Amino acid sequence: MIPLHGLIEIRDLKLWMLSFVLGAVLLAACGGSTPAEPAMTPTTAPTPGSVAPAAEPTMTPTPGSVAPAAEPTMTPTPGSVEPAAEPTAAPTPGSVEPAAEPTAAPTPGSEEPAPTPGAGNEAALFNIPARAEGLEGLTDSVVETNIAQVSVTLPDGRVFVAGGVGEDLSPSGASYVLTPATGKWKALPPMITPRVLHTITVLADGEVLASGGVSVDGPTNTAEVFVPDLGSWRRAGTMPHAVGSHSATLLVDGRVLVSGGQSDRNTRVAYLQIYDPQSGSWSEAAEMMEARTAHTATLLPDGRVLIAGGAPTPDTVTESAELFDAAANTTAPGPGMNSPRAYHTATVLKDGTMLVSGGYGESDFAKEAEIYDPSTGEWSRTGEMYFGAVLLRSELLPDGRVITYGGSREGLELTIPQVYDPSTRSWGVADLRLERAPRAGDVDLE
Repeated sequence: MIPLHGLIEIRDLKLWMLSFVLGAVLLAACGGSTPAEPAMTPTTAPTPGSVAPAAEPTMTPTPGSVAPAAEPTMTPTPGSVEPAAEPTAAPTPGSVEPAAEPTAAPTPGSEEPAPTPGAGNEAALFNIPARAEGLEGLTDSVVETNIAQVSVTLPDGRVFVAGGVGEDLSPSGASYVLTPATGKWKALPPMITPRVLHTITVLADGEVLASGGVSVDGPTNTAEVFVPDLGSWRRAGTMPHAVGSHSATLLVDGRVLVSGGQSDRNTRVAYLQIYDPQSGSWSEAAEMMEARTAHTATLLPDGRVLIAGGAPTPDTVTESAELFDAAANTTAPGPGMNSPRAYHTATVLKDGTMLVSGGYGESDFAKEAEIYDPSTGEWSRTGEMYFGAVLLRSELLPDGRVITYGGSREGLELTIPQVYDPSTRSWGVADLRLERAPRAGDVDLE
């Protein structure tokens, strides 16, 4: 079975909520008035209240319920249309016209209600065509995390979820693990330091590093490691700088690079910090050439890290990129993307090139994806997504395709994953059923 049990869709993780959480925590920790500029919000972030309630049943399309683009008419009541094998048969009086007539009116009650904007039915809103083929091996279960939870897939295929915010909007230390074979969640000991806007990284030995973020006292420079075999957390040194909303990258030598982020609501930083699991200590590396947050930092096949895009200020996004060489501890300018974007995702393909998709551009959600080729140092445009979104996640499939999922745009919590095929440089979509991760305090666990 294709190991996609780590697919996590973020529900309720809205940019305005992150801004509110970060602002509220910093305000409580540092005092003073709330700054006018939200730290985590692009200039056209969704407004609070624009997302349909989580209980809305239309938010998650059931497999096969979305009509392919080539068949625009709705399915009539059984028996009201002659079978497709007999195209010359005349319909009975009062029945709808054959499916080939797109203007035909369906029999009352024979259709699903027309989707309405904001109801979460992006299939109708964005004219999504037929499903991507060859995904039968995928699990049909995608896990929804709660506000600002962070998740990774462990080497044994289990899904590990930690941190985020609780129902009172304070940072949470709750952690859980899902065993896909049983579909059961297990509550784990909480993190030592509750945190949000942090990163978690699976280390080479299978342990999990949680670093930085925002705690109840504000941005934190604490780090800790979860040991799956023991089911417990231990402290993992002190970071040189307290940051949140940063990026974390596992290097080829087993160390972890933490890049950029924010030190407060309005300050982006250029720090590069490295964790060494052998010594359990942190060190400061050469700074980035440009301060940024909401960027990607991706390990390339040659061992360098490509840092691309992001937000250098609260109200700008950038197309700039730079390359970090961990062996030499140097940064160098990299070729900029064709379009600026932040809150995007990056995935290294099987041929060593890197796909960047989604995010927010200068004035709209980015639909156009790009490919970076390390052998030439150049970017090229590739197929457009059916809809752009921020805060997407992505996974490389064993067959070389890439699946992106989750995210949000214009108040919609997106529920239909999109699949990129490098062989055709085009996108399709996939049906995956949504399940919800537990919240702090849940008792109905394994």
